[in-house]
Amino acid sequence: MKKILTIITAGMILIGCQTTEKAQAGIEIIDGPPITVNPPVPNPKVTDWYKGDIVGAQTLCKDEESIMKIVMADTKSAEAVRMSMYLGSMTGDCVIMSQPVGVPIMDIVAEYLDFAKRPSVVLVVALPRYVEGGIAYIIAGGRRGPPKEEKKGRDI
Repeated sequence: MKKILTIITAGMILIGCQTTEKAQAGIEIIDGPPITVNPPVPNPKVTDWYKGDIVGAQTLCKDEESIMKIVMADTKSAEAVRMSMYLGSMTGDCVIMSQPVGVPIMDIVAEYLDFAKRPSVVLVVALPRYVEGGIAYIIAGGRRGPPKEEKKGRDI
């Protein structure tokens, strides 16, 4: 008897849950303008880098050869950059820090345009004392700053 009541109850629930064509026809789909989840934000400001500036670095490479592999990937695509950085960290040529570290710029090695045609530079930076090696190579968005004008006369 319990089995029959359970089957009848389940059947009634299933019948009640079925939708009819009339119920489905009452739903109207309205096409609207396309929605962009993350619209590209143009960043017209380009950073000018000078020797002595402090830059936040997260990926540090030990030599110019290893950073140039990442630069080549940076001229192709974002995915190629990620793969090149990962490969560099796996081979021990580069270190990816968990958080950016502020390091002073010692020299600007090269300028180039990345895959999105944004200006970028390769920098030589001084490492903090707790990181072995003394210097490292990094990539930063921006360009080499124009020469600063020297002040003539005495400052009071």
